Amino acid sequence: MTKSKEITKSNIERELSEDKIINNNGYYTETIKSQKKSFVSRILVPVFICLLCLALSISACTLTLFYVRKINQLDTDFPFLNILTQTQNPSSTNIPVPSQTQGENNNSYSSNEENTESVITTYKNIYKVEIIPFEVNSSISDAVLNIMPSIAYIRCWYSEEQGTYMTEASALIISDDGYMITANSVVDNLCYEKSNELKEHSYIEVCVNYDYNNLYFAKVIGRDVINDVALLKIVPDDPLQFIEYGDSDKLILGETVIAAASGNNSSKGQVTAGIVSGLMYTFKDKIALSTDSLKDDLYMIKTTATMTSINNGGALVNKNGQVVALTVFSKEDNEEGFYKAIPINNIKEVAENLEVKSYNEDTLPNLGIAISSETVNFKIMADDLQQQIDVQGIKVNYIGYGTPAFYSGLKVNDIIVNIYDKSVSSPESFFDLKNTYLPGENLLLVVYRHNDQINEYMELQIIIAQD
Repeated sequence: MTKSKEITKSNIERELSEDKIINNNGYYTETIKSQKKSFVSRILVPVFICLLCLALSISACTLTLFYVRKINQLDTDFPFLNILTQTQNPSSTNIPVPSQTQGENNNSYSSNEENTESVITTYKNIYKVEIIPFEVNSSISDAVLNIMPSIAYIRCWYSEEQGTYMTEASALIISDDGYMITANSVVDNLCYEKSNELKEHSYIEVCVNYDYNNLYFAKVIGRDVINDVALLKIVPDDPLQFIEYGDSDKLILGETVIAAASGNNSSKGQVTAGIVSGLMYTFKDKIALSTDSLKDDLYMIKTTATMTSINNGGALVNKNGQVVALTVFSKEDNEEGFYKAIPINNIKEVAENLEVKSYNEDTLPNLGIAISSETVNFKIMADDLQQQIDVQGIKVNYIGYGTPAFYSGLKVNDIIVNIYDKSVSSPESFFDLKNTYLPGENLLLVVYRHNDQINEYMELQIIIAQD
């Protein structure tokens, strides 16, 4: 009995030992599994993701390169993309250069001796976007080359009580025998009052074609004080290149213009580009037919092209190299940042008049109207309403915008019969009466205006206040 109990106890101990071993093996098995699981999640999964991303990146780059190369072959407007078909060591090949084709791309294409793949390039026209006025392009530089020989450099010397002074300016050559125009403000201090004669110790030196060793002395032929124009004359040794006239009436707002002036031997000229920033109009009193096409007159041009004192008497040029205005400079304009020029169409008219009348400072009142060339006769009812009486006057055919007449209330088709108490019997008599008044004086006009509702003429008194 005792022995069987001992066996039983040993058996129990053995069984317990076996269970313990079994449990320990299970623990080790779970540990190994968890280690394998940790290795897969921490090592293999990131490596797989990296390989997948790398494959996607390579695919995207390949597709991008293919697409860019396709674009580069179809259109050469993007020269920086041509690097896809270039090699680092260009060699002499039979591939045509751009100058031998109808394209404008300046990139060179070549192939190495080790390369057997041939590159085919398609050349197409490159369309350039022109940026104005700040990008100086070939048209502007061509215009400058065309105009600069026709601009003279002038130095004006004059003496006053404080001392002797010298000012620099420009002048436009208008004939090959030495006639030139400049601003009257350039020579005004040099001349006697109401005369073209130079004061004592005053003279004008002129340089043409940048030859500063050969200076000419200019004579003042004529001056128009009202329009700020002076006509000068030198006797050159050789024929001079003169300006080409443009049409200032065709200028439009925003058009590119060039302010050109001559200079001394340290600065052979001054050129700035800008745009037409303003066109100032008026209308001068005139006689006109009813069939005439009337419009306001351009009398001043504003531009953003920067100027200095040497631009006084210089040229405002269009992109064709044609002079469209005579530039004038004042310190007030410089402070405002807008610069002025006198339309060349006005300059031509003034220059022609100076050949007939060498000095002009006449200022006449201007209402800004065009009157009919024929006298108008009509009937009105007398004050006693018993009979009609005949009335004679002149009809208003046109009124300029912004003129004194425009703001007075005068209208087209009004009939002017009196200036104050003096009757107007003809267009000539109207101008004779009007010009007896000074600029700035008010004028009282007695006019008749037809009332369509009652089919009668009504008498009105209109006061025109001049600037």
